Amino acid sequence: MNVAVVDRQNLPALLASGKIAVQADEDYQINQKTVVAYDFQMDLLLGKYRTIIYDADAGWVLLEKKTCRLVHELRKKEPAHELTIKKQLCRQIGMSDQYVQSFGSHAYFSFFIMRHKPLDLVGLHQMKLFECLDNHGLFLTLDRQYCFSLEMPRQSGRGQRILQDCITHNAAFLHLASARAASWGCQLKPVSRKSLLNDPAYIRESRLAEIKAMDPRQILEEAEDNYLNYCSEEFLKEFRAWNWGKQDMRQLINYCNKSFNEIK
Repeated sequence: MNVAVVDRQNLPALLASGKIAVQADEDYQINQKTVVAYDFQMDLLLGKYRTIIYDADAGWVLLEKKTCRLVHELRKKEPAHELTIKKQLCRQIGMSDQYVQSFGSHAYFSFFIMRHKPLDLVGLHQMKLFECLDNHGLFLTLDRQYCFSLEMPRQSGRGQRILQDCITHNAAFLHLASARAASWGCQLKPVSRKSLLNDPAYIRESRLAEIKAMDPRQILEEAEDNYLNYCSEEFLKEFRAWNWGKQDMRQLINYCNKSFNEIK
């Protein structure tokens, strides 16, 4: 990649020298234009900023929020059942933890789990090429303006395997979303822009084929069962009641929905 490499190590110098124009925006939220986010919570930028982001429209943005806080805010916007479906897909693919926030048309990825410090992210839908260099992953942006470097796990080949699993996870979620839309008589708008997300070289076709061979309703029902089991456990902890099973919880939810509709 014949482009200047940007990483967490050289960003402070670029910032101090004025080679990158930057603005502070504490209201910034991760969106489809987010290209990369570097976490500086362990060594603050300019004495107070914990995150620096490159946005395809806004350029470089400084925030006092930690990167993990931005991810938390992103996840809070999702319905609980969507998060449960994504966790179910992680189990189907064999991912032990979450390294990606998948939305089908876009996804945000880290080589480390979302609780890791520091937590650096890339928008995979904003990236054209990926290469490994020593212990770092290099991501070339779609406009070829930047090459961003992120530290990878030290185990040989693990970083690339995580990346492939995460791109496969996003492809599986897109398939499931398309199948659900089709059941409603709708069709999702196809993603025309070529990026790492739709590069077949990074998709584990055998795992994806297994998921596509399953009835989408089976995946959704298993995700719902896991969610109901979680609700049952939380119900027990909160009210010190008997441990309801998923069928009890389903009846309770249906009763609440019926009561809500009656008084709405």
